[in-house]
Amino acid sequence: MRAFVSLVIAVVLSVAGHLLVWGGGWTLHRLSAQLREQTADALLPSVVLGLGVLCLAGAMLTVAWSSVGVVIIGLVQTLTGLGIIILPAAIWAGTLISAERIYRPVGDGLFAWWASGLGLLVGLLFLVAGMATAARRPRSTAAGRVVTTVLSLVLGAGAVLLVALGGARLIQSIQQRSGGIELLGVLLVLAAAVLVVIVIAGVRFSSLGAIVLGVLLGALGGLLIWSPQLVLRPIASNRALTDGLRYAGDGGGYLVLGVLVLVAGIAGVVRARRRRAMEPVEDVDERIGYQPEDGVGSLFPFGAAGDDTPTGPIRTGPASTGRATPPGERPPDRV
Repeated sequence: MRAFVSLVIAVVLSVAGHLLVWGGGWTLHRLSAQLREQTADALLPSVVLGLGVLCLAGAMLTVAWSSVGVVIIGLVQTLTGLGIIILPAAIWAGTLISAERIYRPVGDGLFAWWASGLGLLVGLLFLVAGMATAARRPRSTAAGRVVTTVLSLVLGAGAVLLVALGGARLIQSIQQRSGGIELLGVLLVLAAAVLVVIVIAGVRFSSLGAIVLGVLLGALGGLLIWSPQLVLRPIASNRALTDGLRYAGDGGGYLVLGVLVLVAGIAGVVRARRRRAMEPVEDVDERIGYQPEDGVGSLFPFGAAGDDTPTGPIRTGPASTGRATPPGERPPDRV
């Protein structure tokens, strides 16, 4: 029952979140042209984008209780995103472009989301987060936290650059109606997808790397939306990278990725705590060096000092004399 409820909640929140992100994010993308600061006109689309991000975060958070919904959503989005960047644009571009006739901001956002490879990355993030948290270890080691954090920061930075460069090439090839497959753009986006998989798979061992990366990536996404010149002016000479960061960033793409990575890390912490709580008491006694006489017992017969609540078995029979029973002799009867 829990799996079914999590599936329904994840699907509803995912659909609503994507629609809100596409509508609000692409409106902000148009307003952020020429590297301007966002004005009061951006207030409403910012609220819409924020609601969309919260809905997607809620969908991801269901993985803390069941991975079924997140895995199914991730699988569908991954296959869709992979098909869109691999198949020639002539096969699917008309379908996405026709969405503008329903509501242009949503249609534009939907087109940029899938054509740039962001849809593929978000799908993989959902899919791998579901599998990684399902196999989450109850405890992380110090070495695991250090390794996953370093890898997350290095690989996360690489994924940001690769999807920016690859996504820009994919969208430009469609806008120029070049036809065929933009092979270099596809390879760059696929390389970014591999890095994302590695980063999120690390949640199985430790959530620290995902949490740190999520915070930094979310901050980058926020800057690209509301103060893009702080990020883009220093690299304005690199037109390909600038265009790529704008396509993926000021429409809310990096903000979404950052929040989802952060929530995946938090969900991993929740799953780890639940598993620790389910561990047998004997395992806890063993870890702290206590070896009870009969395999049960407790450190203190009455819990903490001054607490009269029994926490372990209390033996009421006669005290042992410490003398071993000789072979062939029956032990004394207990009263």
